Amino acid sequence: MNTFTFKTFLIAVTMLVLGLSSIGSRAATVTLVADSSTVLEGASFTVALVMNAADAPGNHPGAFSGEVTLGFDPDLARFDGFTIINPAQLFIPATESPAGNVSLGFFNAADISVIGVYTFTALGSGGDLINFSIADSDDFFGSFFNESPTNQPFTPEFSGTSVSIQKVPLPATLWLLVSGLGLWRFSVTRRSA
Repeated sequence: MNTFTFKTFLIAVTMLVLGLSSIGSRAATVTLVADSSTVLEGASFTVALVMNAADAPGNHPGAFSGEVTLGFDPDLARFDGFTIINPAQLFIPATESPAGNVSLGFFNAADISVIGVYTFTALGSGGDLINFSIADSDDFFGSFFNESPTNQPFTPEFSGTSVSIQKVPLPATLWLLVSGLGLWRFSVTRRSA
């Protein structure tokens, strides 16, 4: 009976210690942020690749590296390019292979920074929703490291984004023209009667 109580006590203390050690811990994040939640049919738009690694292991400020794969529906959007933002640099250029998946590798990124910006063109029609996902390119071992002072691995949380496509609205001048023609037609019909 005493052994059972002692084991229960040890388990409770261990769980308490493990639980307290996890309080206040936050994970690093890699997030996609669209420049706008809506875009017109055929318009160009951007999606920023943002990293917050302030809680990653190693020295801070650090120099972070990783490889990501962005996923999207190629029937709704066309990938036009990727622009890296200083101080980050690419060691694997942004390539789309297969269609709808853009992979790249970066290094020397700051703790909290916009790593770069993807540029797309909306191909879908009004009412379509383009979903963008982001993931580690190496889903087995992971590819994210704080290079300062040595390569210390960490696993960030990933968050995608969505952009809805709107129909191109008719210009106001066209509405005025149609209204004027309708009014003119109404007045001509009335006079002839």
